[in-house]
Amino acid sequence: PTTAPQTAPAVPIKGFMLGVLAAKGGLGVSSLVTNLGVTIRKLTGEPVVIADFHPGSGDIGLSLGYNSANGVSNLLKKDANTISGADIKNEISAHHSGIHVLTTPQRPRDAIFATRIHQYRSIARQLPDLAKYVLLDLGSALPPMTQSILKYCDKFLIAIEPTPPGVHQTRALLEDLAALGVGAGRIELVLVNRQRTNLQLNWADVQDSVGHTISTVITPAPELAYKAREISSPMVVQQPSSLTAEQFTKLAASILEQ
Repeated sequence: PTTAPQTAPAVPIKGFMLGVLAAKGGLGVSSLVTNLGVTIRKLTGEPVVIADFHPGSGDIGLSLGYNSANGVSNLLKKDANTISGADIKNEISAHHSGIHVLTTPQRPRDAIFATRIHQYRSIARQLPDLAKYVLLDLGSALPPMTQSILKYCDKFLIAIEPTPPGVHQTRALLEDLAALGVGAGRIELVLVNRQRTNLQLNWADVQDSVGHTISTVITPAPELAYKAREISSPMVVQQPSSLTAEQFTKLAASILEQ
């Protein structure tokens, strides 16, 4: 009897993973991750996972209405070698905006989880198997945990504040990333204006000072940001035709075309 030809099993396609961070805290990295994730989902129709990777101070879960944001903590209690893709998938929650979310423990004392470097490395390595696009909220600076997962990220988005100290700190961050093997080709910059004031550097001056192209400028929208947190809905969902939504669309398009 003739045997039917065997079909080779499909090879899983790795998703694209973007690490989002800043040289200092307070620049809205979590908001960047959330709104950018929703925008990428809208533009591509592909599965998007956003993951909060700074325990004890991450607020993605709270901003999206998750009162008990302990998803990743259940994984961090496991031995790193036993964490499977199925385990990670079980801790990911679907959000009404269309994205999926891996939350982090939020109490200040939960910062101790940042020492679980091997567990975070295992999670980061497997996340691109679970979605076409993965965005990591890495918070600020380069703690050991962040350094340990740099190699798993395809690109990095760095938020920069248009002030002399912000420029200085970001320049140092870029230098440190280069020393750790992350070249300029894997980095995008986004200028984040948090306040409505003229007492800031303009984007061209910032770009010249750091020696790197700025992809997009996010202008202040405090009323929209406040309302978004109040109703647990990202800004780009709440007002999809706003200037803020247009800016995130431009940023997403810049990242996707890479």
